[in-house]
Amino acid sequence: MKGIDISKHNTGLDFAKLRAAGIDFAMIRAGLGGAVDPMFAAHYKAAKAAGMLVGVYWFCYALTVSEAIREAGKCIETIRGCKLDLPVFYDFEYDTERYAKERGVIFTPKLRTDIICAFCERIRSAGYEPGIYTNPDYWLYRLVRGRVSGYKLWLAAWRRADGIADFESTSPDDLPSRYKDAMIWQFGKCSFDGRDIDINYGYFNPIYKVGGQYTIKSGDTYTSGRAVPARLIGKTYTIAKVKPDRLLLGEIMSWVRI
Repeated sequence: MKGIDISKHNTGLDFAKLRAAGIDFAMIRAGLGGAVDPMFAAHYKAAKAAGMLVGVYWFCYALTVSEAIREAGKCIETIRGCKLDLPVFYDFEYDTERYAKERGVIFTPKLRTDIICAFCERIRSAGYEPGIYTNPDYWLYRLVRGRVSGYKLWLAAWRRADGIADFESTSPDDLPSRYKDAMIWQFGKCSFDGRDIDINYGYFNPIYKVGGQYTIKSGDTYTSGRAVPARLIGKTYTIAKVKPDRLLLGEIMSWVRI
């Protein structure tokens, strides 16, 4: 599945166009430290309206376990009432370390892991699935792997130093085998309508339910094999019936292959 991740730095996005272009999911920053991302509510609403699956992430500025629990509490407060399809990821990376060092805190593998686990377990206690967003350096060398391997992994591993990538030249199968258990792979960024945006592959299948929504995307076909007309691409319909390989869309009473 194809996805994007966005924050307050991504404005003016046309979510309907993104969905029609084949973007299946959006990972949206809910906040950072003790602050809510000012674009979270608007991004969540727009992604859902476009028929995307939605997950969230929270950037870590916690220096202690107690601060991580407070950040988790703020995250839970922020996403309350949201219908999430994907986990809540804790974003721990180099800027977390910079922030800590400026305040006299030097992280060890144990302290990093204690902080991440505290956040994730607080998220889990609120009924959400927790996950970790990080890069190979952290996943392989800076954490106590045995303690975090039970959380969903969102791996940031760009294939080029400048980050430039696209879905055409990178395949989901290009994910290095040592990270085969990753749920999401952020492999770079691309330009869409003149705006840079991070792009990802998701290694999961959506759960379609009667009463849910499905947005027609480029390449969709009817069960006859005939392509869904271009005029329907980007439009969202209610799921009336579900079969393993097809959905019946109520408003147009047509079976579409999935």
